[in-house]
Amino acid sequence: DYNGFTSTDGHRMMFVKRREKGENGLYCFSKKCFTNNSNNEVINEKFPDYAGILPISYNYVVSSVNLEAIRIYLTAFQKAGIPNNITHRVSFNYTGHQRIDFNAELLLEGIEAFMKLGYKKADIGINAQNKAVVFSPEGKINDVHSQGTDFFLIMPVMPRFKDQEIPSRFYFDLNSECIHTDGIDEEVCLNPVENEKREIIKIKEDIDKSKAE
Repeated sequence: DYNGFTSTDGHRMMFVKRREKGENGLYCFSKKCFTNNSNNEVINEKFPDYAGILPISYNYVVSSVNLEAIRIYLTAFQKAGIPNNITHRVSFNYTGHQRIDFNAELLLEGIEAFMKLGYKKADIGINAQNKAVVFSPEGKINDVHSQGTDFFLIMPVMPRFKDQEIPSRFYFDLNSECIHTDGIDEEVCLNPVENEKREIIKIKEDIDKSKAE
């Protein structure tokens, strides 16, 4: 439309604030969208009112999250076969003990698409475990509602009681950008800056230890 390109599959949505002259209309990338449609012609159907579901504000905003760290987390867990239930769920901690789950495959595809647009960091807007979560370019989360910026929106996977019974559950902390396991204090940090800080601290501790000896 006149605001930009919007694509959705019902579970996630990508908006790119760019438009081509004369390209307004509804297109389909798959013949499964409607009957008798081609992927190179305008479809005579109504696109969902996506602007109506965009949050005006957020209960929680996690700023400057390293997208590469999330991509590594999702890719590693998929290769290891960890998110192997029906919904391929992965868990993220965003504040205190508040967590939110996503379908690993859907989130990974969205993250990779956002990175292809040139974004390395994102702000993440969260309202509740059953509300759409928004990824925006760093510092642009408040521009999403007015469609003043590119953004990626995805629906979480609702938590289920039996998931809480798993004794060792992995989750990714969006603030520290580290992987944690319930019941285990040790963490694996994917943030290059944090890794460098830890290495410096370790070197300093080794130097202090050698001086003491």
